[in-house]
Amino acid sequence: MPSKQSMISSILEDLTHLQVDTIIKSGMIAVDPPERVEDLLKSLHNEYVCRIAIIIRHNDVDFKFNPKECQSFEQLFQLLDDMQAYFDRNSVRIEDSDFIILQRIYSFCEFIKPKKYANLDLYSVGMKTLVNNTQAGNISTRDLAKLKRFHDLGCEKVVMQTRIGIDGDIIGRIEEEFAKKPLPLLVDLHDKHTNLSMKYWNSLVDVVVNLVTKWKDNEK
Repeated sequence: MPSKQSMISSILEDLTHLQVDTIIKSGMIAVDPPERVEDLLKSLHNEYVCRIAIIIRHNDVDFKFNPKECQSFEQLFQLLDDMQAYFDRNSVRIEDSDFIILQRIYSFCEFIKPKKYANLDLYSVGMKTLVNNTQAGNISTRDLAKLKRFHDLGCEKVVMQTRIGIDGDIIGRIEEEFAKKPLPLLVDLHDKHTNLSMKYWNSLVDVVVNLVTKWKDNEK
């Protein structure tokens, strides 16, 4: 079990920055995300595999890919490596928006590489074995939050992003095509969501600071 000091350090590290993303989805389904880690991963894997197939067709790339043969994140990672080698070998340039999605998928594969759950290697385990798992597993709060964030983003286009550091550093990013013709409604929503997130973030920081102060006082 992690020590109180390591737990607080982990929480403080997670609170060093705030990031707000505004995405555009092609369709909305009023369904809650899966609760089981296994189902979250299976859902994300399916979305990634389907999007890669779409990217290949959309860019008219003569790259052989059978989605049914990609049954793990390890195979997905190898697929991305093979695609990049093919692009380099044939001087292929895909659309920037598609390249960004491939980079996001690559990033998730890197994230999941060292992770284990219920004695399963989440990187190499097949999706069928994963979803049929009945053993209870543990996952850190931080990893679960990242997993849910990847699931929320999926393969959607991020049009606006605001990242705020606890040191006051603020970085704003706007997708190039969206910046040429921004939608006032989305800009206003992003601004409101950023302000709301900042208030919540400040409250969390205050709670953690109070906990650390009490912990230090009790050690005296």
